[in-house]
Amino acid sequence: MGIRLRDVELTISDLFLPSFNILHLSDFHLTGKNHKIENALKREAYKNDYDLIFLTGDLVDNDKGIDPLINYLSLLKSRYGSFCVW
Repeated sequence: MGIRLRDVELTISDLFLPSFNILHLSDFHLTGKNHKIENALKREAYKNDYDLIFLTGDLVDNDKGIDPLINYLSLLKSRYGSFCVW
């Protein structure tokens, strides 16, 4: 399993929007505690202030992944909310 972290800046010239800092997390496939994911989140995600957080699909692969997922995500904060698609 690899972890890919990317910063992407999008400019939409026809829209007047303030600058937003968005975090998108996806495809953890947790089957229990995962030190790679935990360390990546601590290193990158927990140190930033986000306006929105999006979580998309395949976050857990079995029941043993639920508690670690809750622990990881409980530390994330966003100004306008977090949204998840299971």
